[in-house]
Amino acid sequence: AFVSYLEIYNENGYDLLDQRNRDGALEDMPKLSGVAEAADGDVYVRGLSRCPVPSAEAALNLLFLGDTKRAVSATSMNAASTRSHCIFTILLEARRTDSDVIRRGKLHIVDLAGSERVGKSEAQGKQLREAQYINTSLHFLEMVIVALQEKQTSSSSNSMSSRSHVPYR
Repeated sequence: AFVSYLEIYNENGYDLLDQRNRDGALEDMPKLSGVAEAADGDVYVRGLSRCPVPSAEAALNLLFLGDTKRAVSATSMNAASTRSHCIFTILLEARRTDSDVIRRGKLHIVDLAGSERVGKSEAQGKQLREAQYINTSLHFLEMVIVALQEKQTSSSSNSMSSRSHVPYR
């Protein structure tokens, strides 16, 4: 089994399990260079590490380690507000002893930052910029979900107006 931990902060991706910067600040970590597709169709983030884990306990320890690097700050609404979106991924491979077939599974556990009410939170400066990125990314996620739902609905009803474009960013 393997795990990875991606943080999306102000539209930049960071590897929370990067061994090169175990104790440094998020701003000191290298930014990840985007999403790619492997020849087998697997979608991955370039530069995101995959850490081997021999047990569930080892996976939890890496989750907790990554959590210590997340972008968090106090706001007028919350004493410890996460300022980013995160994706903790568990990759499993299994093979029956009487078979050569390898089965692979991938589970993404997603923690989205909550929408920010700028007027209510009285955010300024850095927190205002973070709030704007959070709200913008949540808006675009909503657009993708709506487009996927419209595409699914129109294709299941055999409608001629099937949506062909999903606005991924």
